[in-house]
Amino acid sequence: RRIRVVTQAVPTTDNAHSVFHHADQSAIAALLAKKAVDRALSARLEDAREALQHKTLEILGAFKTLCTQASSGAATQLQAPRALRLLPLLTLATLKHPALRGGNNVRVADRIAAMSLVLTLPPETLLQPLLVPRVYALHELEPNVGLDDGSGSVVMPQLLPLSAEVLAPRGVFLVYSGADAILWVGRDVDPSMVASLVGEPHVQSGVFTFPDLSDNGSPRPGFELNTRANNLLRALSSLCHGMWAPPMFVCREDGDQQVRLLLAQRLVEDMDTAAPSYSQFLNQMRDKINRGSF
Repeated sequence: RRIRVVTQAVPTTDNAHSVFHHADQSAIAALLAKKAVDRALSARLEDAREALQHKTLEILGAFKTLCTQASSGAATQLQAPRALRLLPLLTLATLKHPALRGGNNVRVADRIAAMSLVLTLPPETLLQPLLVPRVYALHELEPNVGLDDGSGSVVMPQLLPLSAEVLAPRGVFLVYSGADAILWVGRDVDPSMVASLVGEPHVQSGVFTFPDLSDNGSPRPGFELNTRANNLLRALSSLCHGMWAPPMFVCREDGDQQVRLLLAQRLVEDMDTAAPSYSQFLNQMRDKINRGSF
């Protein structure tokens, strides 16, 4: 029998400020998500959700106590170090993910598949786009977006907030979560723009196969938007290392309710039946830390 011994020198510190300001929020959020799913498999789902929130509150509560001037008083805003400023959002996104989403609107098969992904994916793939989807406006892309930047990479558009407030009736938006891709089409969108994107002026809600209307990768006249969108989809697929091809759905603003419900579950900054909105969640965490009731 062979025993492999690995020694590594790891720096340590007695300074709490240094610990918090050099924390890796991606590693922490991924670990908490995996531990929560592991607990959900051996205990109640609600226990796992509460444990996840409790750990996040413990981390931010310790920062307030050890590293801020309002250590013993009530703070008007949630205090977090720069290195952990997105930890509350990542926690909320985990609570709203099908693996840990509360309520009875997640099918058993979908929950098991989501749990498997959370337990097995590395942090860089798990957090984004799986837990925190990406939202892009396809109807107002900058001239260079979706094209090669000269180094072999595709120029990506600006990220939008994960809220229904950004979904304009005259626009077309791509919501990409890694597990699926949703093409949101507003009720007042220009049909010619939709035709440039998918080859036809009108599309219906439901499962959709995004067409490639290019000429061997070169844009065809009138379908430049389609070529650029395909380039974006391939770049987004590389975030998941090509391990799977997520299905695509068309979600019309006035279309099928089930598809609109799926879209609402991806917009993690909005309030739904599973958890509060992002702003409400921040206020709840601030109040609990101020009271010390966690």
